[in-house]
Amino acid sequence: MTHKAPSFAERNLFFSDRVWSWFHLVELRLVSANVLVLGGGPAGGASALELAQAGCDVVLLERQTTPGWKVGETLPPEARVHLQRLKHWERFQNSGHLPCYGIVSCWGSSIPVERDFLMNPYGHGWQLDRAKFEGTLLQAARDAGCQVFYGAEVQAIHQSHEWHLETSVGEFRGSWLLDCTGSKGILAKKGLAGSFEPLQDYISLYCVLSSATRTDRDARTYVESHPMGWVYSALMPSGLRIIAFLTDRDLLPRSISTAEWLQQIIEECSQIPRLLQDHAYPQIEKVHQISAVSGRYQNFAGSHWILVGDAGMRFDPLSGWGSTKAIVSAAAAVQMVLKGSNYQANCEKLWNSYLRQYRDYYLAELRWPDSPFWYRRHQIVLT
Repeated sequence: MTHKAPSFAERNLFFSDRVWSWFHLVELRLVSANVLVLGGGPAGGASALELAQAGCDVVLLERQTTPGWKVGETLPPEARVHLQRLKHWERFQNSGHLPCYGIVSCWGSSIPVERDFLMNPYGHGWQLDRAKFEGTLLQAARDAGCQVFYGAEVQAIHQSHEWHLETSVGEFRGSWLLDCTGSKGILAKKGLAGSFEPLQDYISLYCVLSSATRTDRDARTYVESHPMGWVYSALMPSGLRIIAFLTDRDLLPRSISTAEWLQQIIEECSQIPRLLQDHAYPQIEKVHQISAVSGRYQNFAGSHWILVGDAGMRFDPLSGWGSTKAIVSAAAAVQMVLKGSNYQANCEKLWNSYLRQYRDYYLAELRWPDSPFWYRRHQIVLT
């Protein structure tokens, strides 16, 4: 049943050039399109952009009404190829992301190893401003003809000869449904994707620090292994520095606060303490926690539905494949919609490639065989 939806002036905003503006001043009743895309993250934005560029009638539904702050990530130099294919490279370069010229790692040894991007044929990497990255992808998709609706909370999903979605901003119908909702996995919750096969269940403790001197210009990514997990640090485009520690949930301390524990972990590292001291960063006071489960669903696609990005498979943050994987899987999803290509087979190849990388990473750290964290990783890669 079609119902009267709230006006766009009340419910829909769009992000453009760092501000949110009014979108339409008409009332929405029912919208039909060839492809419905759920989720406005990198997977959804890239899918919608490439489909719109191919001439498809596309609608993208994003649950949030305003762009929230998100933990950034390092985009590797190789991502440039995919952004150029999307005709998004120039806009990306002008979006204020921070160039990253290498990675400093202490992995398998306390001696730091520097991987310099200066000799990389694709150039340097980038420390992403995730909100801007997602916002510019959606703006590009709109420019290409995609309709984007914000504040669209999915309330019901039906499938007969086509998909029918009831949302908080109206009803939508389409031939194809692309689930790009990440770990929320709207279609997976309906049982279409089969069971979830977890690889590991991380917890990420992270904090964001501001240098008292504002002299920190080191935009390289730092990665250090630790007996209880591993540490990541990067300078963000805003000038703040993020520090994250990834470990197993059952290894979290009970006797002290997570802030005290994280401070201890950082002080036991090789390179990061010097970086924090040189630029007068304060002691850690506030720590955030997020789940970082990695794994995959059995089925990545079915009858006119596709799981794209994290909705289908979630990689270990150590892989650095986050947004790149989202864009690669989006390209494969577009080919299934346009040409009927075998998306399941393409995702199986991507997953197997990730597993090989995962095995190599964790077998490179053998200093703490009796540590619960490392023992579990070695058991995973050796079975």
